[in-house]
Formats: sequence, structure tokens, C-alpha cells
Amino acid sequence: MQGDPMAGCIEEIRDRMAIQDVILKYARAIDRKDWSAVRAAFHEGATDDHGEYRGGIDGMIEWIARRHAAIHQSMHFIGNLLVEWLPGRRALVETYYQAHFTLDGDAREARALWLDGQAGGGANLIVLGRYIDVFAARPDWRVAERTNVYESVLAPQQPPSGRNPANHWSTRDRHDMYFKIRRDLLPDAP
Repeated sequence: MQGDPMAGCIEEIRDRMAIQDVILKYARAIDRKDWSAVRAAFHEGATDDHGEYRGGIDGMIEWIARRHAAIHQSMHFIGNLLVEWLPGRRALVETYYQAHFTLDGDAREARALWLDGQAGGGANLIVLGRYIDVFAARPDWRVAERTNVYESVLAPQQPPSGRNPANHWSTRDRHDMYFKIRRDLLPDAP
């Protein structure tokens, strides 16, 4: 018998799940403004092309952090994730996303990027797009090259809603309810 025929399938499933995990952790990191976790999604020397920003990952993080300073809420939804295997433990990965944002009134940089600089107060936006990534296993799967492709930007014409203080509201930092519950369950975790 020439080895286990399932071994290759199991390895492929493991690799797909590792890639998906990187994408999901990246989305959460952006929403929580956890810039070190954003950095962890990329290999050293990785590049990013967001159109308006093209360059290394440290510069990308500075660019995103500056833009997100005036974004009150951010929530990324990850959809279709297609993996095509490339030679040399690499993969071409196309990931669909929806990013829902609540802009503060002074969100000039975000307005310039998504609304062609239109002036105004606070706004809700839905940005639809795709990440076109080249992942590499060195040895862990991470992004080596990213190109962000925008599909469309929707700007519903209603002001951001008020907040009932009795509810649990998302925060964009380590004070978010997820981290509180995680600290309660895993007090020794970093």
C-alpha cells in the first residue's frame, strides 16, 4: 500500500482552514483597531495595494489607522473565499467582503477615499469589495501580497442611530465585550 490517500486531502483542508483563519483574524483586527494583529496576517516584506495606498505593511497600517481614527464603528463580513493552489506552498486567494462603517463628522480621509470627498456630517457606509491575496506558507500561512478591489460603496441617507445604554455596544479596542468574556474564561491568556 502506497500511503494514505486521505493524507493529501487532510493537508489541503488544514491549509484552507489556516488561510481562512488569517482572513477572519485580519477582519476582526481591523474592526477592533488591533494593529499588531493586523500586522500578524502578513509575512515580513509583504506588500499591499489598496489603490490609494501602495507599499509595505507598516505603511498600510499607518494609512488605515489614520483613516479609521474618525470611523466610530467598523464591522467586516467575510463571504466567498476561493483558494487556488500555486507551486511552492503558495495560494491565490480571492475573498469577498462587506465592511460597514459609521463615520464621525470629521472623517475627511474616509470621505475622500469612498465618497469622492463629499462634505457632510456623520454617515453610514457599506463598502463592498474583494481581497486578492497571494498567500505563502513560510512555514505558517500568511499574506505575501494583497490587492484590494472595491466593488461599490453604498451610503444610506439616514443619520447614525442613537444608542440604548442598556445594550452591549461594540468598541474598537480591547474593551470590546469579546475580550471581556475571553479574559473571564482565559485569565492567563495574552
